[in-house]
Amino acid sequence: MQRSRKIGSKCSFSSDCASGCCLLKREAKVRRCERKAVKGEKCSLAQVKADLYVDACPCVSGIDYCPLSTAICTK
Repeated sequence: MQRSRKIGSKCSFSSDCASGCCLLKREAKVRRCERKAVKGEKCSLAQVKADLYVDACPCVSGIDYCPLSTAICTK
């Protein structure tokens, strides 16, 4: 599928989103395209169901910058 959906659009998988992050917010039970996390923001490395993030997107700077110990982007 083409990455064409904008931030805030409904999605099923991260590959649907131009940002590369389809985020499931557990409290709202809604999947939406979100921007990737930047330095100082909550981040996640873990995808569920093959191509979906829960509660936080990965760091825009890459997976090496989201330590498991803090889950906060360092760069």
